[in-house]
Amino acid sequence: MTAAESSILVSSTPASGATVTGPVEELTLRFNPPARLDELTVSGPDGLMPMKVASVGESDRYSVPVSVTAPGPYAVTWRATAGGVAHRGSFSFVVK
Repeated sequence: MTAAESSILVSSTPASGATVTGPVEELTLRFNPPARLDELTVSGPDGLMPMKVASVGESDRYSVPVSVTAPGPYAVTWRATAGGVAHRGSFSFVVK
């Protein structure tokens, strides 16, 4: 994907750039077009947290349980496939 292309991730909860009150127990990702989520990693004050993803087919919404309890900045990186095309991206949020 080139820098000029828009991301297939249309929204997330917590939202990109958001400051939320912890803990965060679930990440929600919405894709357009629907995609198969292949990889999800969360990094924060406690280090790197790879998430187990078991996608079957393509979906427009994924809810992934997480255990984000420590205050501080978090970065989420993802990799997904939509229509046979690989996409990747990232977003961040802060827990206070």
